[in-house]
Amino acid sequence: MTRRVSVDMNQNVFGLIALVKQYGRQLEFSTERIAEIRRDMTSGTHEHAKEVFRKNFGHVVNCIDGEEIY
Repeated sequence: MTRRVSVDMNQNVFGLIALVKQYGRQLEFSTERIAEIRRDMTSGTHEHAKEVFRKNFGHVVNCIDGEEIY
């Protein structure tokens, strides 16, 4: 990834899960790691999914959650 993109964290959780595959491939994550992140995101609430996404991709994307940017 050459530029930092912004992601609306309040979108449907399935949209965030799709981004995991897209960004994971761009960052050359293994297929297993991408699957593990996706499993973790679907194991809890929407808030949990957002936290997992931030933890794994917050270093390369701006995570916008309401008024806050992470």
